[in-house]
Amino acid sequence: MFSSSGCLFCDLLYIIPLITAFYFLRQYIRGGQFKENVRANGKIAVVTGANSGVGRALCEELNKRGAKVYMLCRDEKRAAQAREQLVENGCNDSNLLIQTVDLADFSSIRDVVKILLTEESHIDILINNAGLLGIPQFEKTKDGVEKTWQSNYLGHFLLTELLLSSLEKSSDPRIVNVSSIVHPLADSIDLDYVNNPKNYGRMKAYSRSKLANIMHSRELSTRYPKIKSSSCHPGNINSNILSTSGWIFLKDIFAPIFWFCFKTEMDGAQTPLHLALSQHLKGNGLYYSDCVVVEESEKARFDGDCVKLYEQSRQVVHKWL
Repeated sequence: MFSSSGCLFCDLLYIIPLITAFYFLRQYIRGGQFKENVRANGKIAVVTGANSGVGRALCEELNKRGAKVYMLCRDEKRAAQAREQLVENGCNDSNLLIQTVDLADFSSIRDVVKILLTEESHIDILINNAGLLGIPQFEKTKDGVEKTWQSNYLGHFLLTELLLSSLEKSSDPRIVNVSSIVHPLADSIDLDYVNNPKNYGRMKAYSRSKLANIMHSRELSTRYPKIKSSSCHPGNINSNILSTSGWIFLKDIFAPIFWFCFKTEMDGAQTPLHLALSQHLKGNGLYYSDCVVVEESEKARFDGDCVKLYEQSRQVVHKWL
């Protein structure tokens, strides 16, 4: 590849363009960045899945911009470790508060909401970020719902319903549902279908929940127009989302590829951060990627199906409302 003559100048003619190409490719992979100089002083934010990945990065950005952030996490020990790391990164420790919640347990969600409503007069930002991917076998929660569906969508639906009255008290309320580019792969979001073990597949379950996240945002924007409700694809991220799948070993085997070809956690946080704080959102109920509006799949755009999903979800969680 390089000159056999030993000419340093000749070698640089090869090396510099190569390095430049890799640099610009890496910048492209990083995707859109939230560049507005927006503060969040005095805002109250709630972030699920806050102990790692995009959730942790969102907590860092919101906190450094002045928000008081409630870190909703399933594992208290891991949450404490994440909080310690965030403080070391320069976050204000008095504005980082941990609350444990299991989205696969409706009673746990109601318990944490009681605490939030007791401690705060209102909520400004709710980011439904937590998610599971690749559970090997069909599994139901204690509430009788397929685990991926409840962890990624239905648990967030209940959390949102219970916080709606508090969000409506904000002068600029925001709800952000973190979805995925794989949502078009969903075959059905009917609960009876989702709850049937015969219909289970790792990616099928994940894509169904992510389609539901988008449809949830669309229906929220219709029912609660005062609240800016958006959904987004954060990008393909080098995070620990594969930890529940048994595929996490792939990160070790292909570590250099993951590092170069995937976004960092902070890069992945840019689009949901944009939806939480931007003063220039293009509308309500829209779907974003790389901080710009993109078109969701046709399956997500049927208003009647959005209404049906919302009503069915309320029926499932009604005893916890």
